Amino acid sequence: MRAGFARLLLLLCMMLAFAGRTEAMTCTASIGSPVIFSGIDILTGAPVNASSTLDVTCTVSLLDGLAGAVLGITVCPNIGEGSGGSSSGTRRLVRSGGTETLNYNIYQDSARTIQWGHASFPALGTVPPMTMSITVPITGTASNSVSHPVYFRLFGSQQTSPPGTYTSSFAGAHTLIRAGIGLTGCPGTYAITSSPEAPFSVEATFNKNCTVMTQAVDFGSTGVLTSNIHATGQVEATCTQSTSYSVGLSVGSFTPTTRRMTKGSEFITYGLYRNPGHSQGWGDTAGTMETGTGTGVTQNYTVYGRVPPQTTPSAGTYNDTVVVTITY
Repeated sequence: MRAGFARLLLLLCMMLAFAGRTEAMTCTASIGSPVIFSGIDILTGAPVNASSTLDVTCTVSLLDGLAGAVLGITVCPNIGEGSGGSSSGTRRLVRSGGTETLNYNIYQDSARTIQWGHASFPALGTVPPMTMSITVPITGTASNSVSHPVYFRLFGSQQTSPPGTYTSSFAGAHTLIRAGIGLTGCPGTYAITSSPEAPFSVEATFNKNCTVMTQAVDFGSTGVLTSNIHATGQVEATCTQSTSYSVGLSVGSFTPTTRRMTKGSEFITYGLYRNPGHSQGWGDTAGTMETGTGTGVTQNYTVYGRVPPQTTPSAGTYNDTVVVTITY
């Protein structure tokens, strides 16, 4: 009985001495900043991707005398909502000087299917925990690092957002990188811990823009030009939200209502108009153009064409090319 009791005391003393030689663990973390969504053409409605890297370095001072052994450190990197907040599990960027937002998210994988979340921000939804591991040699003071890509996606189909710079910043608890020895998974239980932060920002900028599509004015086939011939075409203007613009139709050396379709040296006079009554010629100077304000979606303008009665030239196909210009 006494021998067994003595062996138990010896074992306890050895364990206490082993634990008593643990000194410290310090970790640092960083995410490359700012993360910029570049090449945004908001009118196409296409998503835009970006990426950065999370770097974590841990330095441990403990346990001399165990040459060749290594110590495992588990890292649980949490990324929260950011200053832009979130809605229904989607993070938001906020326009500078306004309240408008752009939706985006942060992911663990390059396919951008696994969201990168934060245990303390349930508004981000239920997401699998992110876990990283670092091993350091157990010999005096030693350091090692681990890195993991951080993937971002600005969602598509946000054409109605106004131009400007949209941002969100991550600081404090929004980037809580918890590292621990004796950690059983994330968030887990910690024996020795370090909780560095990794502040960063996300930014998206796009400027005013317009695009244009057209449908031709086709007067069809006819015989002699003894009466008015009418036809319509269309200009489809798409401009960013709140962007003022004008739509001009080139006239060359003529006027909006005395244009010419040609075949060789022969021609047919015609006009293009902004109204179905054919009283407002459509040209490319002030007072002769259509004007509008962008909404981010397509706005359609009908082009009214008229061929007036005139001397009929020889039979054949007559045409003209008109350049459509949107000024904004």
